[in-house]
Amino acid sequence: MIATMLSMANHPAPALRVAPADRTTLRAIARAPTSQQRAVTRARIILRAGDGVANERIAAELCVALMTVKLWRRRYAQVGLAGLVDEARPGRPPRYTHADRERVIALTLAPPQPGVTHWSARRLGEPPASTLHDVPAGEALGDVRWLRDPAEARRDAAGVADGVGAGLGPAEPALDVAP
Repeated sequence: MIATMLSMANHPAPALRVAPADRTTLRAIARAPTSQQRAVTRARIILRAGDGVANERIAAELCVALMTVKLWRRRYAQVGLAGLVDEARPGRPPRYTHADRERVIALTLAPPQPGVTHWSARRLGEPPASTLHDVPAGEALGDVRWLRDPAEARRDAAGVADGVGAGLGPAEPALDVAP
């Protein structure tokens, strides 16, 4: 059969050799609900390639380009699991890290200071709430308002529709995420 495959014009790539320890790690990445989607896709590509599945079939099953499958196969074959990490990209470095973004999101999930109806990018950057000044908070979650009173919602200058938070008393804040 190998002689038949090698005589074909476009013979399939041989099965990728995946170490048992790497296979366990890749399965854990692919199954974890908190894994980034790109890491899951890369793990699935390597697992399927290790099972001897043809590149074209892997690309079709995972809905990625054939060149994507070839890229991650080659990087894994050269470097192992370390090759599945993103390389540095050209251009200006990011102004804030993933941890900074997570901190801003966590901050917006808490109610703002008393007397304030919603978070703004300027308030998120003010000390002591945060020392972060460059994170576009609106990009993180959209417009977030903590409504304490239905009457405040009607008076809100940002144009929140009447009746948002209806039935909630002042002691029960409601989260409204506007698009």
